[in-house]
Parts: sequence; structure tokens; C-alpha cells
Amino acid sequence: MADDFMLEDDEDYEFEFEDDDDDMVEPDVDVENSYYYSKALREEDAGAAVKSFLEIVDKCKSEKNEWAFKSLKQVLKIVFRMDQLDEMLKYYQQLLDYAEWPSITKNYAEKSIYNIVDYASSSSNARFLETFYEITTQALQKLNNERLTMKSLMHVARFFLSQKNYVKFKSLLRQMHLLLSNENTSVTDQNRETHLLELYSLEIQMYSSLEDNKRLKELYQSSLRIKTAIPHPKIMGIIRECGGKMHMQEGQWSEAQTNFFESFKCYDEAGSTARVRVLKYLVLSNMLCESEINPFDSPETQPYKENPHVIAMTKLVEAYQKRDIKEVEKLLIEHRQDIMEDDFIRQYVDKILYSIRSQVLLELIQPYTTVRLSLLAEKLGVTTYIIEQSLIGLIMDGRILGKLDMIHEIYVKQNPLTILSDTLTKNAKTLWTDIANN
Repeated sequence: MADDFMLEDDEDYEFEFEDDDDDMVEPDVDVENSYYYSKALREEDAGAAVKSFLEIVDKCKSEKNEWAFKSLKQVLKIVFRMDQLDEMLKYYQQLLDYAEWPSITKNYAEKSIYNIVDYASSSSNARFLETFYEITTQALQKLNNERLTMKSLMHVARFFLSQKNYVKFKSLLRQMHLLLSNENTSVTDQNRETHLLELYSLEIQMYSSLEDNKRLKELYQSSLRIKTAIPHPKIMGIIRECGGKMHMQEGQWSEAQTNFFESFKCYDEAGSTARVRVLKYLVLSNMLCESEINPFDSPETQPYKENPHVIAMTKLVEAYQKRDIKEVEKLLIEHRQDIMEDDFIRQYVDKILYSIRSQVLLELIQPYTTVRLSLLAEKLGVTTYIIEQSLIGLIMDGRILGKLDMIHEIYVKQNPLTILSDTLTKNAKTLWTDIANN
């Protein structure tokens, strides 16, 4: 049975601690009784429990007995819960020294250290964590276990990333990349690629904050070339979200939609709250690629259709697919905070308006050979300038054949044969002019 800092399995994201590991130590009736007495005190009187455990440590450390190591771990857990973080750092350093005792097996010591790192990482005290991680990285240099080192350094890297301390973060990245590039390590190829994907996901988060799109594209493409890794779904959620944003910036709406959907499914599987954010991006890309399929028709997304944080986007896509411009504009005003608070969504709102206006314009101008811009502006409830710009965009995109008469402010539909005839006539005149000049 594992102790409070031992994992039942190897999962990095979800831990369950069991209460003790009695099979790890040699029988010693007096010490064993003291140990269980101390454990019984934990909930009743934490301070007394710490004192009792430390008495066991003092009694056993001269013999370098496993009970000292085991009791010290209990002390670490108690003082951490009591928010006595300076005390925890002191005892943690002491525990790292004890981990080198011959009586403490290497495997047991290393697993204990990693699980303490994971346990302490739940703290919100940045000063404590920075010191704790500094102590940890120094200790890891003495250990010849690349797998433990990688997993622990990932914790440290995530901390510095959250603090936006990119200097230390990049230093750790270089250290981990170097470790993974060493062919003589004990890390298997599959684990190597899994770790590499996690590194990419961390780098993606940094370069997203720095808005370095060139580096983001490189990382995204590199991550897709990895085939044998079995990463945590949250990691793939981050990578796919990056891909979606990258495609959005390049105007590749359909590809963005695919990536956001994959990202949403990964975040959902991981139970990450990021699924709500990415679901909004999925709806956004769905509108921009002018899909007739409602993104909430999918069985994966349907349960979130009425989510309070998503309802604004739900209503928006419904109005969009009905080509109801007034409702779209109304929703953008009424739910301004829900929609516009996201910087990424905000930069595409004008494109949504342009897209829906363009679709409605296509329907409006269809029966006309000639139509005044003022009439179209009146029907859409916008200025003639907006109509003019929308028509120019449709002409440039090749979605309509026509021309604008700016003097009379009218749109004139053109027949393909007329355009061909005019082009041939123009080319012929140019040819005859060239012949005459020569």
C-alpha cells in the first residue's frame, strides 16, 4: 500500500493518494506504534502530530531508518495543509538528503519526490513555489532518472509559464529538449514523443501570449508530424486550438472549424473548462465559412447549447443562418460583454457582419439588372458606403459579375458573354493601335 505521497498509478493529471506504505519498512514495533499514534493525531491536533512524527525522525535518523523518511513525508503534508510553507521547505530539503540513504530504494525515493512535487504544485503562493522548484531542480541534477526529471521539470515549467517568467521558462525548455535529444536516456521513443508534444503545448501557450505567429505555425506543424505519442487530451486540445487560430488568421475558415472541433472534443474529454472558450471559436469559424450546418447539431456540442457562457453564440449562429441581419446586430449589442470580452472573437466581429451582409446582398441583387445602392442600403439598414464596399468585395472575390457606377451610385449586373465581348473588343483595339503605331 502506498503512503500519502505515493501514486496508485502513473497518471500525471489525476492523482489519488493512499494512506500508508507499511510494506516499505522493516518491522519495529515501538516505532510502528508511535507512527500510527502520530497518524491518529493528524485530524485531532495537527501540531501535536507534527511534533510526534519529528520525534520518530530524531529517533531513527541516526540509523538511517526508513521510518524517519516515512514520518518526514507525513510532516511535509501536514505543514503544507497548515500553510506553514517555510517549514515545509525546510523539511523538504531534509527529506531530499534522506532520499540518498542506502535503506531507501531508488525507485521509492524518486516516486516520493515526484509526488511531493505534484502535491506542492497545488499551492497558489508564487514565492513559495519558486523556492520549492529551485530546490527541486537542484535535487534532480543528482538523480539519474530522466523520466522523473522530465515529469518534475514539466511542473516547474508550467509554473514559470503561468508567471510569465519566460527567461526561466525558456531555460527549462532547452534543458528538457536536450534531455529528450539524448539517445542514451532510458526514455522510450513513445514516451519521448509524448513528452515532446507536451513541450510543444507549453511553447504554444508562450508564443500565443507573445503573438509570435511564425513560431506558432512551426510548432503546430511539428506537433502534427508526431504519430506514436499518447498524450493527455488536454495537450492535444491546446495544439488543435493553436491550429484553429492559425487557420483563422490565414482566412482558412473551414480548416479552422475542423481544428476547433477537434480541440473542443479533447478539452471536453479532459474535463477542461477551456472547452467553453473553444466552443465559441467553433461557432465563430462555422459562421465565417458560411456553413448551413448548425454546430450545435453535433452530439458532442449539443449538451452545451444552453450553457450560460455559450448562449449568446448559440443565438448568434441561429440568427446568422436565418440571414437575419437586424437580429445579429441586436445580439452583438445585447451580449456585447459575453461576445466582445474575448480578444480573439472581437477581431472577427466585423468579418461576421461583412459575411452576413454579403449573403443577404447576393439574394437582394439577384432579380435586378440595375439597382440603386441607396435602395440596398435601406433594405439592409446600413449606409451606402457599406453597400459599396460589400459589393466591391463580392466582385473582387468573383462571387458576382457586375460593376459599380460610382457617379450614379448604382450596381449594374453584367452578362458573362457581354464581359467576354467587351474584353475581345478592347484587346482588338489595343492590337490595331499597336499595329498602326509600328
